[in-house]
This record gives sequence, structure tokens and C-alpha cells, in this order.
Amino acid sequence: MKDSSGQHDLGSLRALQDYFVRYQLAAVPGVAEVAGIGGFVRQWQVEVSAQKMRLLGVTLAQVTDAISRNNLNVGGRTLEENGQEFVVRGLGLVHTAADLEAIALTVRDGTPLYLRDVAAVQIGGDFRRGALDVNGAKSSAARS
Repeated sequence: MKDSSGQHDLGSLRALQDYFVRYQLAAVPGVAEVAGIGGFVRQWQVEVSAQKMRLLGVTLAQVTDAISRNNLNVGGRTLEENGQEFVVRGLGLVHTAADLEAIALTVRDGTPLYLRDVAAVQIGGDFRRGALDVNGAKSSAARS
């Protein structure tokens, strides 16, 4: 689904809100919190194949541990120092699906087994678990 201009999908709009607009608004004096609503929160999705894992002798724990070890996942915020505000954010090591697919899980007979050997990797939207209301009535942003 695209926005009214037809240029952005709900995932890119939410990413813009979460990674840029939020920090700009949080830097305004008197703003205590900025809550992101609407759109789809983007995430990397790794769909493992139980059949391939069993065939290659790989456990789900090995998959999750390998992914955790190979990607830095940190948040960010604004910091104030000497009257100036700085936006600080962490950048993960994963930029493309190929980056995740190239993570080595284990070695069998001198040959590495990669995530791509047991899983499909894609970018997708996180599960939506909340609703927004304004003065007790459902907001138009909550309907997207």
C-alpha cells in the first residue's frame, strides 16, 4: 500500500518517522516523548526450514546465536552537551539479505554451512499489536 503521493509504502514512511522525524521532535524543548504510530515497522525475517536444518544437523539455537553474533543491534537517542543536541544512532552490520544469508552457522568436514543453506531471508513488517485513540475515539491513523 502506498501513501497518497504514490511514492512511499507504509514501511518506508514508518522508517522515516522512527529514524528521523522522531529525533527531531524529541529535540524540541518541552517534548517528553514521541510515540510512533501507523505504518509497518520494518524488520529482517528469517524463515528457517526444519527439514533442511535436520538434514544438515543444524539447531535453531545455532541459527539464532550466529545471527546475534554477526549483527550489532542498538538503539539511539538525542544527547545534549554544552547547549547542543546530537542525534546518536547505532548502525547494524546487516544491510542486505545477502549479508544475513552469508552468516556461517557451523563447519562440516571443512566446509562452512551458511544461513542461506537452511533459511530464506527477506524484509517484512513486524506484527501490529496496538491501537491508537484520540479522546476515546479511534484515530484515522489507527485504521491504516
